[in-house]
Amino acid sequence: MRNFNFKTKGSVIRTVKEPIIKKKKMSLDRLTYLGVVCFIAFISLRFTYLSLNVINGNGQIVFKKTAVKFTDDIRIDKFFVIEGSKVKKGDTLFTYHVEKERENATIIMQGAESRSKIQRDVLAFEKEILMRETKLTTLQVNMNNLRIRYDQMMELVLLEVKTKVALDNLKLEKNNLVAQIQQVKLEIEGLKKIKNQYRTIGNSLLASYRPSRENFYYISPVDGISGTINFVPKEVCYRQQDVLTIHDSKTVSIKAYFGQKHAKQLKPNTLMKIHFQDGSSSMGRIESSYVSTYALPSEFQKKYEPTERNIVLDLVPISHEDEAVWRKLYLMDVKLEINRWKFYN
Repeated sequence: MRNFNFKTKGSVIRTVKEPIIKKKKMSLDRLTYLGVVCFIAFISLRFTYLSLNVINGNGQIVFKKTAVKFTDDIRIDKFFVIEGSKVKKGDTLFTYHVEKERENATIIMQGAESRSKIQRDVLAFEKEILMRETKLTTLQVNMNNLRIRYDQMMELVLLEVKTKVALDNLKLEKNNLVAQIQQVKLEIEGLKKIKNQYRTIGNSLLASYRPSRENFYYISPVDGISGTINFVPKEVCYRQQDVLTIHDSKTVSIKAYFGQKHAKQLKPNTLMKIHFQDGSSSMGRIESSYVSTYALPSEFQKKYEPTERNIVLDLVPISHEDEAVWRKLYLMDVKLEINRWKFYN
């Protein structure tokens, strides 16, 4: 067997020491890059958190209100309050009268017809009276002529030119004429009396056809603050329109609007965070919800988008401190926030 001998000579491979590279200091570009990456990561995480966990809604701070409306058309005469005035139960808020245009128009038409008929009847009476007065004048002229003839006949009878029979005939004719004159005078007097009575009755009848206007006073049924006044004096308020509203400042709440897809998370007594326009925040609790959905108010509706129907809730404050804050921000819009998986305690 052949023997192998290994060389004991040292290896020709040698190692070379690498030069030490100094670490570069953090540059501005690297800082900017890291900052942009962190910002994008923060925005992404925040967007994901808000999208998956946070439910947003809109709301408005309101007081419990009483709307003043009528079942008939009315015309406002005078207001005794202005918007924002404190109102106590029993205070007079305004005066008004019932506006019955259709009934008044019918009354006016009936009155015009009655007035026309009365005028025609009065003219007929005056015509009859005029005819009687003309007849009376004729009879009186005939009476004067008859008296002249009677005096002449008397002289002829005394001279025995005419007989007494002729004089008696004239006397009988004279008596008949006197009776006719007396009859016509009585007829004229009766017609004038009837005409005056008819005119008096007619005026009374026409007075009943005048449109009625009775002023009424509206008395406040509750304590509170007068809200929006929708009309001015002398303006007509049609039935079922709100004349004004009375807000009860003791019962403040928030009317909240949420999308229909969040119905499962909107349960009674759920707490939510409320963000005010001035940057402050508060807590509220869901007291009740409405059975049906309602159109989103115009101030919350996005422009040029179809009207949305939202779930409507009533929120109440969870403490007296929150209630005091809400009362100062009456009618202000607020932003609402609920967590899906972690609610505020």
